[in-house]
Amino acid sequence: PSQLAAFLDFSQGAARDLLVRQARSRLTAAGEESENIFIGMVEDVRVGMRAAEVEVQTFSDIRLAAWCDLARMRRLELRENQVISLHVAAAGIVLSTEPAATSLRNTVSGRVASLHADNVECFVGVDLADGTTLRAELERTAVEPLRLYEGRKVYAGFSARAVHICEDQGQGP
Repeated sequence: PSQLAAFLDFSQGAARDLLVRQARSRLTAAGEESENIFIGMVEDVRVGMRAAEVEVQTFSDIRLAAWCDLARMRRLELRENQVISLHVAAAGIVLSTEPAATSLRNTVSGRVASLHADNVECFVGVDLADGTTLRAELERTAVEPLRLYEGRKVYAGFSARAVHICEDQGQGP
């Protein structure tokens, strides 16, 4: 792990937990989602004609890619070494039981921590190695063939467009 990740893991991850709680509190106060939150440092910003792709190394050593429109990029003044919060849309997460070659920019592995379903939807909690629980909302008929159960290893994939760069740093409207 990076030196920063090692520091945040100090005292059983108390420093990381504090940062995540503070980010969730700011996001809730701003009316934004506060689940599936990652905090990290911008490593690269690539600008296209209509959008920007932002590479982030999270404080738990997970590398994520996020997309945003150019107006948002300018409003947030995105730049390398900036600390930002990311939100992954639960409905944008795809689960598999085997690694798969896809066009999804982000893939993390973990274990099923919880599984709740009704006749249509399935809600799956996936514990990542750093202690983060990623929550996915899926169609029940799509999940049934996976034969998920608590403790099963899964891969959670999501596009860069499913990763929202949060306005929790006191910036923007």
